[in-house]
Amino acid sequence: MANAISEGPENSNITEEQLKFPGLFKGIRKLKNFTVKLHIDTSVTPVANAHRRIPLHLRKATELELQHLVEMDIIEPVEGPTPWVSPVVGVTKPHNKTKIRMCR
Repeated sequence: MANAISEGPENSNITEEQLKFPGLFKGIRKLKNFTVKLHIDTSVTPVANAHRRIPLHLRKATELELQHLVEMDIIEPVEGPTPWVSPVVGVTKPHNKTKIRMCR
């Protein structure tokens, strides 16, 4: 998650790269044949936050968006307990109240 975006020289190549390889910057892609190595501080205690209730008027849209994300293989259901839990918050966009975005 990005906390800040700078306008420095390191971001000036983005437009040039997008112009050179426009197909690489469209849609959602997966890295193939790549194993991610997560560097986790083992001294940190896992946190399981309580879930937040989803407002009744957003439940159907939230369910549909979660199913869409599962079908696109962006997220996957977790069976059983896990030491790290973050609640999901559904947010509607001002210009399209029927679409919902997931925040953590």
